Amino acid sequence: MKRRAAVVVFAVVAAISLFLAPAYASGHHHHGHGHGRVLVVDNEHRHRSCLGTRNPFQTIQSAIDDEDAGPGATIWVCPGLYEETVKVATPHLTLKGANAGRDATGPDRHRESVVHNPDPKGTEPTVQLLADGITWDGFTILGTANKENGPGMVTSEQHSGYLIRDTIFVDNGVGLDLGASGKDPSYVCRNRFVANNEFTAGGGYGIFSERGAQQVLITYNRFEGHNGAGVFFADRGHTQRDLLIDHNKSVNDLSFATLYNTSRVRLTHNSATARVGDTKFPGPASAIFIGPQRPGPGAQEPGPRG
Repeated sequence: MKRRAAVVVFAVVAAISLFLAPAYASGHHHHGHGHGRVLVVDNEHRHRSCLGTRNPFQTIQSAIDDEDAGPGATIWVCPGLYEETVKVATPHLTLKGANAGRDATGPDRHRESVVHNPDPKGTEPTVQLLADGITWDGFTILGTANKENGPGMVTSEQHSGYLIRDTIFVDNGVGLDLGASGKDPSYVCRNRFVANNEFTAGGGYGIFSERGAQQVLITYNRFEGHNGAGVFFADRGHTQRDLLIDHNKSVNDLSFATLYNTSRVRLTHNSATARVGDTKFPGPASAIFIGPQRPGPGAQEPGPRG
């Protein structure tokens, strides 16, 4: 009874938090440090940003590194192409792209704030979230097709309280390399993961986890065109539990969800449609596969064919 109650409470908290977006800020650059500060990034307008603020930051990382970008601050990123890697080590920092609050799985998108790794041959993640309570909302994270790429995004297994939503992940090595300590719930919702297959061999994954992930809600995402699994939890001996995977859609992936070394997992109300008739595609495999052991990324998915 206690375990069932805990799962229900987690689901309720997740559902409530999913739709409680951080409040929109005033849009100009406040001087000071910490809670309530707003910093604007616009690399297309040097003197006035897309929001009308003066002298915007030219890169996302320079805004993150600014003394005003303390816990509780918000960084607004105007539409444009940002060829950089982004590392966030400030807790409770919010980063909003041009499509913050707009579901990435639907058609209602404006011009994108695109983050692109300038060195696709490297293995460095394009975006690294390395502190508690970080919100990432409304971007496109773009890899380089037909090149070896690192992950589009990495979150730390030593931190928690992540909110990752309304973002498109396309052509990365994997979309999201997920870690979460479980101290606070983390949410991955309303994102679109497209063909994140850019490894040297084998398949790729929309969401991949091997360093440990606890208390994570993965909901209302769309996965498509992965030569591995849309969602993949590997066996590396780290704790992966208290996972709720629901209301996601998988289209033309080899497998929707492949789970190793996981416990207290619920998969409900998901949809999976296999790719058929493609002679270059190795699948399909099982829509959902649960196994005891797995060496890691890059190898072909197990499970019955058909």
